Amino acid sequence: MDLAYSDVRDVYPFVNKVYPREALVRIAARAAAADPHAATGAIAELVKFFVLHDKRMLWGHLLGEEDQTPSSAQTLTRGDIVAAVDDLGLALPSARRAAVVDEVAESTGATKALGGAAGAVGQPVGGLLGKTDERGLTKAAKDLWKLGLKVVVFGHTHEPELVSEKRLSGGTCARVNTGAWIPRIKVASGTWPTPAELGDPVRYPRTHELRFAWLELGAGGPSVTLEQL
Repeated sequence: MDLAYSDVRDVYPFVNKVYPREALVRIAARAAAADPHAATGAIAELVKFFVLHDKRMLWGHLLGEEDQTPSSAQTLTRGDIVAAVDDLGLALPSARRAAVVDEVAESTGATKALGGAAGAVGQPVGGLLGKTDERGLTKAAKDLWKLGLKVVVFGHTHEPELVSEKRLSGGTCARVNTGAWIPRIKVASGTWPTPAELGDPVRYPRTHELRFAWLELGAGGPSVTLEQL
């Protein structure tokens, strides 16, 4: 992800502070597409990341396996790439649009067909990137709970949260995410502001709420709360 965003981040250094992450993909891609000096290859890398990772994560979610990748029967097509460009809302001149599609198709080995098994599942899903991170943290916490641990603490650049879950074996386990250590720019769901708009700290203020996990050890087992620094 960092490699895909590097060209955009050079121009807009605040872009990595955008939350949620699914908004960042579209904002970064649109910023590159709107910049006449941005290399076609940089735009193609963002589209490639979106069409491969979003679809790969979708297959894994449907099959219940986080790291599942499409089988050879689920071939990526040019139609999938065109759909990704449309879903990202890239305003590109027709010649440059075709060049982006060609470059992504060549680097991914996409078939020339306009549709196929991959497209039959659906278009890239909004919100999938952030939700995949969330699924990964949840799975990791549950794996550790099975080992007998009661409290699992993560530090991650997402929303701070405290989740408690009653276990069949008795007792309660907790998963804590202390949240972001860098300022964040929150973007409302379904909106894709321009980099110029995001650059306005009045319209899109930077929030910085450092939090920590407070653990109490008692005879009945550990308890944890999420406190603001």
